[in-house]
Amino acid sequence: MTRHFETDPSVEISDAKNNHQSQIYDIKVVTPMFGGGVVAGENDPSMLIRATSIRGHLRFWWRATRGTTYPEMREAENKIWGSTEISSKVGVRVNITNSGSKFVENHPAYALFPFQGKKEHGKIKEEPKSGTVNIEFQLQLSYPETLQLKIGNTDKIIQVNNEVEAAVWAWVNFGGIGARTRRGCGTLFCKVFAPENQNKICEWFKNHLQKYGVQQKIEDWLTLSQYMYIGDQMTKPMIIMTKPMIIWDQVISVYRNFRQGKNIGRNEPAKGSRSPAGRSRWTEPDAIRRITKTENNQHRQSITGNVNVFPRAEFGLPIIFHFQGSGEPNDTELCPFVNGNRKERMGSPLILKPLILADDNVVPCVLCMNGKQIDKVELNKSGSKSQFRVCSPQAANYNASPLKNRSTNGSALEAFKKYLTEPDQNFNLIGKQHDDRNNK
Repeated sequence: MTRHFETDPSVEISDAKNNHQSQIYDIKVVTPMFGGGVVAGENDPSMLIRATSIRGHLRFWWRATRGTTYPEMREAENKIWGSTEISSKVGVRVNITNSGSKFVENHPAYALFPFQGKKEHGKIKEEPKSGTVNIEFQLQLSYPETLQLKIGNTDKIIQVNNEVEAAVWAWVNFGGIGARTRRGCGTLFCKVFAPENQNKICEWFKNHLQKYGVQQKIEDWLTLSQYMYIGDQMTKPMIIMTKPMIIWDQVISVYRNFRQGKNIGRNEPAKGSRSPAGRSRWTEPDAIRRITKTENNQHRQSITGNVNVFPRAEFGLPIIFHFQGSGEPNDTELCPFVNGNRKERMGSPLILKPLILADDNVVPCVLCMNGKQIDKVELNKSGSKSQFRVCSPQAANYNASPLKNRSTNGSALEAFKKYLTEPDQNFNLIGKQHDDRNNK
C-alpha cells in the first residue's frame, strides 16, 4: 500500500530535543470528505489530508474548548499554535495508510447540495464534485511538555498535553476534515477518544468537559456547548447502527424536515400541483415579496403575518432565496450585517453528524455551539438598503409558524432544539447544563 506523508513546516524545531513528547492517533474518515486540497471543494489525490489543514482545525477546536480559560486568548493561541510572527510549538505529521474510495452518490442530498453541480436550460454549467470516503491516516503530534505563558501580570507554566488533547478530542468527535463538516461531511473516528457505548455517552461528555475545563461562555468566537442532543436509536431496531451513512442521513433528515418538511416548514402541495411541496410556512418568502414589491396573484396574501424578519439566518449565512413561477421575486441573497457593515458569511453554530462509538455503533448527534447571535441581516439584490431583524415574537405567533410553541422570541435555533426533543424525533438532551436545569 502506498503511504503518503506530510509534515507542517511551520513548527518550531529549535528545541525539538527539549523535553518534547509525541502522540500518534489512528483516525478514519467515515463520511465522504469534500475538499481538503488547494482547490476549494475538491480532493487532492496527491495529498488527501494536509497537515496545515489539520492544524487549522485543531486551532479552531482549541479556541472552542480551552480559549475561554485565558483572559488574553489570542496571545495563548499564538504561543501554542503559532502565528505569522511566532512558530508553532505543535508539530503535525500526517501518514495516510488507506486512500479510501471515491464517493459519487448524492446522499444525503440536503447536506451535499454545494457539490451537486449546476444546470442551466438543461445544460451542465458546473460538474458535480466527488468526495472520498473511508480514508485512514495516522496523526502524529509533537510538542514540548510545558510552556510559559503570561496570564494578566503573572507568568504561568502550562501543560501543553492538556491543551493539545482537548483540541484533538473535540475535533475528532464534533468536527471533521474538508468542507461542510458542520453538516456531517468528513466525519472522523478515533477509538481512543470515542464514547465506549451509547449508555455511557452522557458520562463521557461530562467527564471530558470537566477534564479540559470547558466553560459555558459567550465569546467573540464559537465555544463548545456543555450540552448536546443524541438520537435514541434503541427505539428503532430496524436501523443498522453500524452504518454511519444511514445515521448521517437520519440526522440530516430531521433538520431538513424542520426547515422544509410538509406541515412543518411547508404546506401540503395544492391539489393538481406538480410541485412536491406547498407554500413555505417561514416568514422569509412573504417578507421578500413585500420588500421587493413583487408577488404573483397566488401568493399576494401573506400566510405568515406582516413582519419582515429572517429567523433562518441563525442557521448560517449567506442564504440564497430562489423563487419559482412567473411574477415572483428574482434570486436574493441574505447576508449578515455586523457593526455597520455587510459581511459575506456567518458560519453555522449548528453541528449535525453521526457520532461513532468505540463499540462500532453509531448515533445521531446535534450540537449547537455557543456564540454571539446576529441580530441584523441585509437582503442583497433586493433593491433595499435596509437592515432587517432576525428574531421577533411575531414570527412565532401566526398559526402555521414552525416556531409556534417552540420559541417565544421567534428564534429558529431555539425552536429547532425544542423540535428535537418532541416524541417523534427521539432525541435526548444530555450534558452538564441539562443536569444543572434538573437540579434547580
